[in-house]
Amino acid sequence: MARRRLTGWAIILVAALTPLVVVAPTSAAPAEPTTRPDRVVVGAGDRVRVAVLANDRVRRKKRARVRVLRTPPRIRARAVKHRRVLVRVGPRAKPGTYRVRYRVIDVRGRKARGVIRVVVRRGVRVLSSAIDDLRIEPEVRTGYDRDRFRHWIDADGDGCNTRSEVLIAEAVTPVATGTSCPITNANSGGGSWYSYFDGVTTTSPTGFDIDHLVPLAEAWDSGARTWTDARREAFANDLDDPRTLVAVTASSNRSKSDRDPAEWLPPRAAAHCRYVREWVAVKLRWDLSVDVAERDTLRSVTDGCGQTTIRLLRTP
Repeated sequence: MARRRLTGWAIILVAALTPLVVVAPTSAAPAEPTTRPDRVVVGAGDRVRVAVLANDRVRRKKRARVRVLRTPPRIRARAVKHRRVLVRVGPRAKPGTYRVRYRVIDVRGRKARGVIRVVVRRGVRVLSSAIDDLRIEPEVRTGYDRDRFRHWIDADGDGCNTRSEVLIAEAVTPVATGTSCPITNANSGGGSWYSYFDGVTTTSPTGFDIDHLVPLAEAWDSGARTWTDARREAFANDLDDPRTLVAVTASSNRSKSDRDPAEWLPPRAAAHCRYVREWVAVKLRWDLSVDVAERDTLRSVTDGCGQTTIRLLRTP
């Protein structure tokens, strides 16, 4: 009995003196956050704010710091608030893709590197920069007469006037080949049309108007009063830029009348960005000015449109 007690105490003593070894589960070291290249399309002379790390866990840290590491020639970039990088493109930057490299460090010391691909293209302008290009002048309605803008002409002599040409070009369901003009309910060629102002689709072309996106009276107020009659006619029948004339419901066109964006925007909210984008493009194409209230509204709407660009088509 005494022998068994001695053996038991010996086992306890050996167990107490043996170092305790704990085997922890192995885990891989946390990987450094990675990013995808952010991409913006701009024109020479543009500036744009780019939100970085759009798909990275670091972005969830409100106090993350951004540092620009390297910029290519003719491109300047610096970090600004809210994890954004302000990119400025030189006016002499050639078309191509430029890479701006940056690093982000969050409050826990986690780091991530990323690349902004700046794609410079000819004839393209960031919408916010394009608005800044517009001349600011007061509107002058004196002497306006709609008849000073001769419109709905048959410029190419094919039997289709400007109205019918727009309806043929904008048909969602194409007008049947060989359909003669004018395009009417009885002669629609099986076409259908969509009004982006209010989201209405129709197969009845006579229920649609052809809207001068920048109304004739607004064009007069903004500089067309100094044009020749020939230039006013070219504006009123501009088929070279599909943004100048647009097929929309008669009700939305008449609701708009001759008002600018400070006074009227399409009833369909989803159309506001497109409407402002095309308004600015047409005004720049025809070198028309804006007033202060109009410019402020354009900027306000553009703030909710993301990094939007427009294609510039200048008149000869």
